[in-house]
Order: sequence, then C-alpha cells, then structure tokens
Amino acid sequence: MNQKRTERINQHRKQVPSAQKAVYDKAVKGNSLRAAVNSFCLECVGWKTKEVRDCTDLSCPLYAVRPYQNATKKRP
Repeated sequence: MNQKRTERINQHRKQVPSAQKAVYDKAVKGNSLRAAVNSFCLECVGWKTKEVRDCTDLSCPLYAVRPYQNATKKRP
C-alpha cells in the first residue's frame, strides 16, 4: 500500500467507531469484498447496523447485498 493511501486510511480510521474498526481494517486491506460492502454500508448510515438493516434506498446498487438483513425480509 502506498504511503499516501496509508495516511488517508489512518486519518479516516480515527472516525470509525471501535466496534466497527475490524470490518473497516479488513475492507481497506482489499482481501474481502464482503468486508468492503459491509464497511461501505455501515459508513453510509453513520456506522449503525440497525440503520443498514432498515435501509430504504432501493436505488442503491448494494441494497440487495447489504449486511444485517433479517432472514425473513425478502429482497426486491
């Protein structure tokens, strides 16, 4: 990873809640597409898992694959 990207990641990481740092770290390493989707969705809604689950942005390209969905909730 280049130094400029590492610096930006470290700056951004300071804003990530401790409970979500592991998924963010895994995502920025680039080894897990699932971690990247999870981290992106969490960041989009202010790092609140309930808000990801209850997402209403039907036009989001990640809507159907967002994390924390209820098993009984049907995908569009």
